[in-house]
Amino acid sequence: MLGSTNFEILLGLTNALLAAKKPEEAVQVFMQAHERLSVEQVNDVSTETKGSAEERRPQVDLLLGKAYSDWGHISDAASVYDQLIEIIQMTSEDI
Repeated sequence: MLGSTNFEILLGLTNALLAAKKPEEAVQVFMQAHERLSVEQVNDVSTETKGSAEERRPQVDLLLGKAYSDWGHISDAASVYDQLIEIIQMTSEDI
């Protein structure tokens, strides 16, 4: 579970990697977190924990897009942002 404390650690680690001009490593960290969140969303039957994973995923995606951008992979960043926009639009249609 990528809880609040773990997310803060993830954020600190990736900010340090980006500040150290290591965006490729930051992208790898975000990709691993993204995979964990995807697995949690599929495997969790509890709506409480599933909701937490769903809430964290956009945050991870935003940071992943920034890491791609810092790395110079603008098209990858744009792709991440486009997917995030689609998810937000689908979610807002369900409301």
